[in-house]
Amino acid sequence: MDTASLLRKAGASIFAGSVLLDPVIHIQNIPIPVVDNIRFLGVIFDRKLTFLPHILHLRKKCERSLNILKVLSKTSWGADRTSLLRIYQAVILSRIDYGCMVYGSTRPTVRRLDTIHHSGLRICTGAFRTSPVYIISHQLPLDLRR
Repeated sequence: MDTASLLRKAGASIFAGSVLLDPVIHIQNIPIPVVDNIRFLGVIFDRKLTFLPHILHLRKKCERSLNILKVLSKTSWGADRTSLLRIYQAVILSRIDYGCMVYGSTRPTVRRLDTIHHSGLRICTGAFRTSPVYIISHQLPLDLRR
C-alpha cells in the first residue's frame, strides 16, 4: 500500500472534555478527519475516554463466542469441563484481558463484562445461576484480575 491510501484510512481524535472546534489536519495535502471513536491496537478510544464503545464491541464479540461454547457444552456429546474452561480462557477471557490496563479504570463501564465472565463460567461448569461458579471453576472474578 502506498502512503496516500494509508492516510485515507487514518483518523484523529481529541481527548478533552470540551472542545469547540475540531482542528483541520493535513498530511501530504490529504485531510485527516476528526472522529469520535478511534481504534488503536484493537482498543476503541472515545473522546471522553469512557471506553463504552470498546466495551460494547467486546461484549458483542464475546456473546458470539459464548454461543459456540454453549454448543460445545452439550451433556450427551459435548466436551468435558476442563476442556471447556481451556477454550473459554483462550477465546473469551483473553479478549477481555487484552487492554484491561487501559480501560480497567472505568469502573461502571467495565461491570458490563462481569456478566459475560459469569455466564461463560456457568456454561463451562454446567452450574446453576445461584451456584458459586468462581469457586467451582477455580477462577477469579474480573475485578480481582484487573
